[in-house]
Amino acid sequence: SKDPSDYLMPTGKFKGFKVHTVKGICFMTWKANAAALGLDPSTNGFIKMTTEHWAKIIKKTFWDKRNLDKVNSQKIAELIFEATWGSGFGGSTSLVKYMQTLIGVTNDGNIGPLTIAALNKKTSNIKEENSLYQKLWDFRLLWLKNLASSNATNYGVYLNGWTNRMNALYERAKT
Repeated sequence: SKDPSDYLMPTGKFKGFKVHTVKGICFMTWKANAAALGLDPSTNGFIKMTTEHWAKIIKKTFWDKRNLDKVNSQKIAELIFEATWGSGFGGSTSLVKYMQTLIGVTNDGNIGPLTIAALNKKTSNIKEENSLYQKLWDFRLLWLKNLASSNATNYGVYLNGWTNRMNALYERAKT
């Protein structure tokens, strides 16, 4: 993305252009993780990121750091992943803390063994899993709408895309 509204810094410079994100990955994330995965951490490697490279980066950087392989509910794991990938750890912590409150564990924003155990117990019943998913989905969408309407940001231009992504995630969760 060369979108001037996307002001993540630092940027990669490629042939005179500032490039903030590729496939939803910011340059800082690429640079910090690519080499450990055997990928070219340079700006050129970033610009030419393949879908396979993207998958390695998101798995290590967002999915694994939230311990989502240990979450039995795929749809809840994917919702937490979306928030972490889409808004970073800081932006997704409010969703995780809200979930922790709903499942009755200390809301520290981390998905550790106690949170995983409580979440897996809560979601062992499909009706409770669906209810929890709905609450978390509603919370996340409201968070995005509030972010878009904040006078402190210029994120309003992204609300339609964010809403479309959330709706697609919701439809996927039904299956």
